[in-house]
Amino acid sequence: LEPRITLRLAARRGRLADALQKNPQWEAYFLREEAMAMKTAGDVANSRLLLRYSYERELASQNLNPATFLGLAEVLLESGDADAAVRTLRRMALVTDPPFANLVNAAKLLRGFNRHAE
Repeated sequence: LEPRITLRLAARRGRLADALQKNPQWEAYFLREEAMAMKTAGDVANSRLLLRYSYERELASQNLNPATFLGLAEVLLESGDADAAVRTLRRMALVTDPPFANLVNAAKLLRGFNRHAE
């Protein structure tokens, strides 16, 4: 089957995580594009799962750009996991170059979710 169809069928069957593990060759761009399509179609939970997987895979492969950290933190905040989001943003501040250059972006993201204390 075409990757797009495989992914959407797996999501409908509640087997998205299995499909992702069986298809590590799927590109981050493709996964994020499909996540946006799922969100538009009203499948927010699978959209978040797909985005989280994509961002975590990018970070695991040492793609340590700020957009990846910010994207993952946003997904975590949307899922209600503020602690994990803050850990992700702290890691971003330490490992991206130049260090601490993205604190304003991190603060804007947290403020957008009314996480002022963080």
